[in-house]
Amino acid sequence: MNDNLKELLKEASKEQAPPPTPLFTTPLSKETQEETLEETSEKPIQQTFSEETVVEEPARQTILINVAPLTAWLPPNVSKFENIKMVTISVRDVQPDIDLVLAVPDFDEPDRKRLKIIESANTQLVLNLPGVAMSVFNSGFYILFSHPQYSNMFIKGYNLRNNLIVATCLATSGLLLPYHMAKVKKKDKSVSVPTPPEEHIIKKLDEPLDRKVFELRYRQSEKAKALPKVKDAVEWILERAADMMDINHLIQIDSVLMNTLK
Repeated sequence: MNDNLKELLKEASKEQAPPPTPLFTTPLSKETQEETLEETSEKPIQQTFSEETVVEEPARQTILINVAPLTAWLPPNVSKFENIKMVTISVRDVQPDIDLVLAVPDFDEPDRKRLKIIESANTQLVLNLPGVAMSVFNSGFYILFSHPQYSNMFIKGYNLRNNLIVATCLATSGLLLPYHMAKVKKKDKSVSVPTPPEEHIIKKLDEPLDRKVFELRYRQSEKAKALPKVKDAVEWILERAADMMDINHLIQIDSVLMNTLK
């Protein structure tokens, strides 16, 4: 999965050696994970998403993307994910098309697999786009989608407590930079996302970073070394996100990136 995603990002951003990208394949140590959960528990993601990420954007072309239930989407896509295997279980009086059983890497021993059950997978919505990467966490699951018409656009889909939140990203310099977030409702048949504001974001990366504002948005950055430019802060926080296994924290990081790049 690492190689496939890095090759896609390399092609999209025309870079020879892209820096690390958020693949969520190498788990944090237990100590670091506990520290992460403790840090994020004090600040609910709802506040970050609803109050900070609503920004006025210049008019751009929008794309309408259909959604589909996970049970319909996963079978034709699961072969692309080296870390995910579908498990077929036949039990009397249990409908096979409601819940999904998956074999995923073990948190404590990555070389081994564990079984994860995604309940009511037939009602869990995902984007009807090709999948690039997928990870299943205790709090939900994450899928990275590509768009066949826009090589520089990828979309993160976070499924948390039966809710789908999508973060549309520009792929540039080997980085996935979120610029738009939306919640998909259960009754929705599609979601509208804007095309990337590429020129604006690329210029923003080279600007000096307002360190005080960045620390207010993401207080864990107080421990980071010098971050002179916006790009330095973006690379630092994406490297931190690469090992994150908590969906609330990942959404918070995308929200911080959106506000830093606007």
